[in-house]
Amino acid sequence: RDLVGVILKSPGKEIYTDMLGLLHYGLDEFENSVSIEIGDVVSTISVDDQTLNLLATESLWVSRKIGNLPPETRLEVIPTPEELISVEAGQVITQVNVWNGNQLVKSIPLVADRTIEPKSFKVQYFGFSMVAILLGGLLLKPKKGYMPKRPSTKRKL
Repeated sequence: RDLVGVILKSPGKEIYTDMLGLLHYGLDEFENSVSIEIGDVVSTISVDDQTLNLLATESLWVSRKIGNLPPETRLEVIPTPEELISVEAGQVITQVNVWNGNQLVKSIPLVADRTIEPKSFKVQYFGFSMVAILLGGLLLKPKKGYMPKRPSTKRKL
């Protein structure tokens, strides 16, 4: 844990004892806890009818005074702008905004945990092709009672 202290208007050599007291106060009275770690699943989305985990690319640390409740943080996952049909592992998909009250504290990019390939042309359009064939068969089907004229089978003498 790193602490930075600033002492203003401390007379003479007292600046060192003031800084030491300030650093001790920071180390003894406050603690940090990890709210999100790198690689944590923050959200899931559906890609081509498959569930995809969205992983945090950065850690989120929350500092609080020992004995106090941690600050109320709110996570807001930004929706993807369009429906995805394929993704690559590690591809940035969206982000999560971390709010403390009305103040935006941090934005953390979220990445895909695995690759999802698009369905092949045959699988994706098989249903459409079958519907087109059936519809075409209905449209081209001859009307009831209609029989095409066949050439006469009688021999002419």
